[in-house]
Amino acid sequence: MSADEQRPARYAMKLPVVLQLEAGPAEVMAETRDISAQGLLLRMSPAPPVGMKISLTITLPEEITLTENIIVRCKGRITRVEEAVAGEQPWIAASIESYESAVTMPLPEAKS
Repeated sequence: MSADEQRPARYAMKLPVVLQLEAGPAEVMAETRDISAQGLLLRMSPAPPVGMKISLTITLPEEITLTENIIVRCKGRITRVEEAVAGEQPWIAASIESYESAVTMPLPEAKS
């Protein structure tokens, strides 16, 4: 990476993620450790193979968006699988290759 190129900012965030694997169960739940515009690090088991295509659904809560919850759907690929520590799920790195949609979810109305 040249001095003129900058990596996108990475944010340490625990966010729920729903993954649709290219091959495997219908949906897999995971949780992120950190996220950027180009990728994320998450935990899940069993670990999919490096190179597998995935679809992701990430919910960004109002604390992050400062407005409403936003559901982001994107496509990516598994880029790295770290060996699991005893008793824990492995860390999985995934790239985000394209964004499909972002949908806002209205906040619940305050009760009077």
